Parts: sequence; C-alpha cells; structure tokens
Amino acid sequence: MNNLNYTNQNLQNCSFKGQDLADADFSGSDLRGCNFTGATLIGTNFQKIKTGQSYRQVNILIAATIVCPVVLFGFSTIAAQVSTILFSDRSLC
Repeated sequence: MNNLNYTNQNLQNCSFKGQDLADADFSGSDLRGCNFTGATLIGTNFQKIKTGQSYRQVNILIAATIVCPVVLFGFSTIAAQVSTILFSDRSLC
C-alpha cells in the first residue's frame, strides 16, 4: 500500500505513466491532461475529479489548426514557384 495522497490538487498535464498508484487518493483533484498510460490504478480513488483536455492542450490544438494550413500554403506556393522555374520553356525562338 503506497498511501499516496493527491486530494484536491491541481495536477493538470502531469504524467503518471507506468507508476504504481495502487490505493492512491486523487479525490477532488484536477486531472485534465494527465497521462496514466500503463499505471497501476487498483483501488485508486477518483471521486469528484475533473478530467478531459487541459487549457494548454486546447491552446496547442487551436494553434496547430491555424499554423499548419498557413505553413502548408507557404510550402505549396514555394513549390509552385520552383516548378515554374524548373519546367518553364526557355527557348529563345
């Protein structure tokens, strides 16, 4: 028994990956964005917790949604210019 007490804490974006959290108490904590992949959670208390995506994760997704199309447009514009230069007819007839 580990007696880990995480009650009423802001643990957003923490990683508990692969940890032994058996019998840990997370009651009332904010676990948005946490990673519990491969963690042992037998007997763990998750009463009245907050879960889901954290504000940080949401902001990253919004930024990626805006930045990625802009970058792709920029690269496609450059590629079009390069292909025009490479494959243009340079004959002087």
